[in-house]
Amino acid sequence: MKRSLFFLVLFVQSLFVFSQEFRHYDTMDGLSSIEVTSVCEDSHFMWIATTDGLNRFDGKNFKVFKRENGNPNTSRLTT
Repeated sequence: MKRSLFFLVLFVQSLFVFSQEFRHYDTMDGLSSIEVTSVCEDSHFMWIATTDGLNRFDGKNFKVFKRENGNPNTSRLTT
């Protein structure tokens, strides 16, 4: 009995230790597209490349950069 109670307590504690909170973002939150192709992180921002632009995320807000005039042949980005 004591052994099974020990494992039950250990199991319940592990649920709290290993639980993490995940937040899912979509276009309603400011992400330019839900089709993400790449993600990078620097010391200040998360950079998310989507099929509709490059997104800079500061932990609260997205800033979207898109190709100038929608031209796929330009390397210039606009906000």
